[in-house]
Amino acid sequence: NSVERFSCAIYMMVGQMLVAKIFAELTWLTSLRNISTSQRLSERKHTQNNLIQAAIHPDLVQRVLCYQDFHDHFIQHDFEQSGNLSAALLEELRLARYHELLIRARYFRQQP
Repeated sequence: NSVERFSCAIYMMVGQMLVAKIFAELTWLTSLRNISTSQRLSERKHTQNNLIQAAIHPDLVQRVLCYQDFHDHFIQHDFEQSGNLSAALLEELRLARYHELLIRARYFRQQP
């Protein structure tokens, strides 16, 4: 009986250690996911604030943020390159940012 109790105690301890390891791994994965999510949200808020301070039209701000969400969720995204935008959006941002300057240029005022 004592050998049987000892073997059961060993099996229970090994089982508890395995369950503890599983929960530790799940906790680790959850914390990594939370860190990456908070970084992504921080970058999104930073981008939004910068665009609003640059007096970019709200519709274009929304399009840029939606594109970043799309890029984060559906494209294999490297977090070191978090500021990537498509060429069309970059061009539109440049035009929106320098719109007043372009309108004041004599060449553009003379265009039909």
